[in-house]
Amino acid sequence: PNLDPLELAKNIRASFPLDTIMPRSSSCHVDKHAYENEGHTVDAHWIHHERAKPKLDADKIIIYLHGGGYIVGDVQGR
Repeated sequence: PNLDPLELAKNIRASFPLDTIMPRSSSCHVDKHAYENEGHTVDAHWIHHERAKPKLDADKIIIYLHGGGYIVGDVQGR
């Protein structure tokens, strides 16, 4: 049968729980946010990792923009 490529990717991700292979630290949690602009929606994930001793540069962040080709697994393992 002809499957929609997006549905096929969702099915593959659902069968590949990434967090069972690479478990997330108990001090790390992920918040999902959706940002909308001019009728388009983009999902973003804020990854928080609590440190026992915060460093002076704690106000810095890393922004990672994925370029595509994403099929297996996801940030939540779903």
